[in-house]
Amino acid sequence: MTPRLDQINRHRERARRERADLDAVLDAGHHVGTLSTVADGRPWVVPMLYGRAGDRILMHGSVGAGALRHVAAGAPAALCVVHIDGWVYGSTLFDSSANYRSAVVHGRLAALTGDEAAEALTQIAECLTPGRPAEVPPHTKKQLAATVVW
Repeated sequence: MTPRLDQINRHRERARRERADLDAVLDAGHHVGTLSTVADGRPWVVPMLYGRAGDRILMHGSVGAGALRHVAAGAPAALCVVHIDGWVYGSTLFDSSANYRSAVVHGRLAALTGDEAAEALTQIAECLTPGRPAEVPPHTKKQLAATVVW
């Protein structure tokens, strides 16, 4: 029997499926996640900075990154975000653990262009460094041409 990929098997009582709980994990911490897909029949994972704006998770990368082009072309992807809330020191190493929150979001990425891409880059920056976009010059055409935004 093949296990369901969307089912929590260990400590099911800790699982949360409400949207507010998902958003809380995505909005906490440093906005770093791991983007995963399969490229050319092989697993592929890469750390990514991201931002969230409403129902959208926003990410960006270099237009020269081959695996990112694969995902941008519509390959299925997953983003995993983990936040360690505390370390648990048990009386044995077996009983030691960590308290953490995580979210795994599955979907397909859609490339953004033009003004929508520029605004998304600003939104990502606002999530990562609140207030910073107001302190620096706007994106240049050269910067936007070198960046793909999903």
